[in-house]
Amino acid sequence: MSIVLTFTRNTVVFRQDPRNPSQDTEHANVNVNEIKLEFSSVEITDFQGVPFTKHLNLKIHINGDGIVSNQGNRINTWFISVTDISQIECAS
Repeated sequence: MSIVLTFTRNTVVFRQDPRNPSQDTEHANVNVNEIKLEFSSVEITDFQGVPFTKHLNLKIHINGDGIVSNQGNRINTWFISVTDISQIECAS
C-alpha cells in the first residue's frame, strides 16, 4: 500500500526540522509536479518536545531513493507543512 498526497502548490519545501523553518539548514525545494514520489507513511507527531499543534508539519517517509537536500544528502524522511497538502489518500 502506498500513500498519495495532493499538494496545494507546485513547489513544496521538505524540511528536516519543522520547529523554525527559517533556521532549518537542511531542506529541499521540490517541484512536486516534475517528479513522482511514493510515500509509505504520513505521521502526525511531536518533534523534539514541540507538539504537532505548534509546528503543524507532517512527518512523511518516501519510498525509493528519497530526495536530495540542499546539502547533497539523499534523505527519505522529511517534514512538510500541512498547508502544502490538500488531500491524503491510501492507494493499493
